[in-house]
Amino acid sequence: MQIGKITFNDEHEIKLAIHGAKHYFFILELDRELRDWLKYENHKFKTPEEVMEAIRKMIHEEVNMELVP
Repeated sequence: MQIGKITFNDEHEIKLAIHGAKHYFFILELDRELRDWLKYENHKFKTPEEVMEAIRKMIHEEVNMELVP
């Protein structure tokens, strides 16, 4: 078994590395949600701006939950 050492410059980089897998799976889930909105039209959005705001809210909720102390 190989063991490696990673050095970080600050706490933010450490948190990004620790939560990288969670963010990856969040992106996969977001992609799935967008696909469903497109394929099945099961959404409540009336304008592109509403869609963009909803996506931004989802991103901010995920990232802020993990990265803000």
